[in-house]
Amino acid sequence: MATKKEDKPLYQQVKTSILALIEENELRPGDLLPTEAELESIYQVSRTTIRTAISELQTEGYVTKHQGRGTFVANNSYEDCQAVLQSFTKDAQKRGITMRAVVISVELIIPDEELQNNMEMDSEPVLRIQRVRYIDEVPTILTTSYLPSHVHERMDWKSTDFSSCSLYEIMESHGVDFESGEEIVEVCSAGVYEAALLNVPVGYPLSRNQRKVSDKQGRLVEYGCSLTRGDRYRLYIKLIKRP
Repeated sequence: MATKKEDKPLYQQVKTSILALIEENELRPGDLLPTEAELESIYQVSRTTIRTAISELQTEGYVTKHQGRGTFVANNSYEDCQAVLQSFTKDAQKRGITMRAVVISVELIIPDEELQNNMEMDSEPVLRIQRVRYIDEVPTILTTSYLPSHVHERMDWKSTDFSSCSLYEIMESHGVDFESGEEIVEVCSAGVYEAALLNVPVGYPLSRNQRKVSDKQGRLVEYGCSLTRGDRYRLYIKLIKRP
């Protein structure tokens, strides 16, 4: 319950309380939130305070409003926060998203010139891991990760089930020490291959995310490319004024 003794504004206290229920899965994707009147009674604050809190949760993608039906915990999109370097699996678990992965291929390849340039390396073999991520049983994201030899040679990748594990956790367990990353987001359209895997028409709009992750020595440890269905992608970035 929000109280006037805390330093945060009342709407922020209400928002934090509701968000905690969502992140702890006490409110799960698809659940209906209490009405504004019920929230007023629960938190002992004004209707304006409740509406402000709900509005922020909606803007950040945690809830969705449906006219005449109410406000629900969001379950129809994958929200990407560019400032956090973490695995998709861990992010999905944190948000209470029902997710599974289907492995398309795990193989050593010789990178072509474009991939060599992206990874800033020569023609040494790289490990390519390609998976389709299903969110609420909808094929949503096609992810392709490329690992350089100094990473994949540490791993027992031939016997690893990449459909049920976090790639980053596996890499960390083999001594890879993540430090930083960068990501470029572009809009593209689905080709025949991507359309078939994501169950969308050819030419369907996709979000293309290219990620480079480095260790504490500045060495590239992963180059990845994710293609997300445009109807299932939401980008949230919090802006803070510089002092």
